[in-house]
Amino acid sequence: MNAWRPSLSAIHLGPFTHLLQVNDYRNDVILAAACRDDVDKFCKDVEPGEGRVHECLRANRESISEGCRKEELILEEQEADNIELRTGIMKICRDERNMFCKGVAPGQARVFRSVTAHALVV
Repeated sequence: MNAWRPSLSAIHLGPFTHLLQVNDYRNDVILAAACRDDVDKFCKDVEPGEGRVHECLRANRESISEGCRKEELILEEQEADNIELRTGIMKICRDERNMFCKGVAPGQARVFRSVTAHALVV
């Protein structure tokens, strides 16, 4: 009998570990195992890193396996809570974050709210 175990993405391992998992799906061993066939089928030409494989899997959300979809959803929920886990947004909004969000602690969408609040004023 297989015992249930949470995804590594569901366990609080600290921001650096989460960033590794978001950057490259292979760093989350449970997600990598759940999505291996889907990556081979839908994302074989996608270079791993900077969240590109996650983006590919999410673009194919309707076609990927249930296990992979579940692991990606867990990771997406964490990304929604902490902008530091959204590597693409972190790059795009670097200047805005530096200008408007100094001292704003990441998590609970605080950085996102800070950037958008300033964008609405400008």
